Amino acid sequence: MKTALDEQHLLAKVRDYSAQFNVNPTSDIFIPLAQCYLALGLTEAALDVARRGVAQNPDNIAGRLLLADLLGKIDEYDDAIATYEQVLQDDHNNEQALVGLVRLDIQQCHYDRALGRLDQIREVYPQNNDIEALEKQLDELLNSAGDENGDNSESVPLMTATMAELYLKQGLKEKAIDVYQSLLQQQPNNELFRSRLADLAGSSVDCVVPSSDSLMFEDLKRWIEAIDRRRKHV
Repeated sequence: MKTALDEQHLLAKVRDYSAQFNVNPTSDIFIPLAQCYLALGLTEAALDVARRGVAQNPDNIAGRLLLADLLGKIDEYDDAIATYEQVLQDDHNNEQALVGLVRLDIQQCHYDRALGRLDQIREVYPQNNDIEALEKQLDELLNSAGDENGDNSESVPLMTATMAELYLKQGLKEKAIDVYQSLLQQQPNNELFRSRLADLAGSSVDCVVPSSDSLMFEDLKRWIEAIDRRRKHV
């Protein structure tokens, strides 16, 4: 909780940063200025400064990341996503942009896309501190969605390594194995999937992975059944 002294300190910084920004609009001083406004609870003011700063500094990745974060705070999801994706065009595996996109996907209930992005973060940044919290949030949301449907099997399958690990955390080892089997069929040269599946199955992977035709048929069957069930409830 901010005290009156904290607010006075922030306001003093705002005055100082604003003066510098007015003198030199191309300066990156807009970043701490916007952050001060945000700390004061003035999100719109922070967003205005970030927009003006990025317009003057289009190559400033830190500024664009701040702008995307602020856009997400006021539910301007499309603009926030576009801004994060612009960052990724210049920095393909930018950690903050990837995490920001996962959070936006979760807020918009795009759970499958969020799971896919989490896999990307795990591959590039295995020590990322946000992964566990985001996985837990997704786990709770997916379970909640399953409860509302009355049956988890009615959800369209989400075939990602993160989904498999979430199944394991729930004690659903067989489902995790099924997911890794599907992933390995799609990427037969992926040694990480092969090793993980071998650990879970406790036997030779060659004896566990189903044939391509069988796997495709089962996946297609699940998709069709899920779609049919959803139509009946509409």
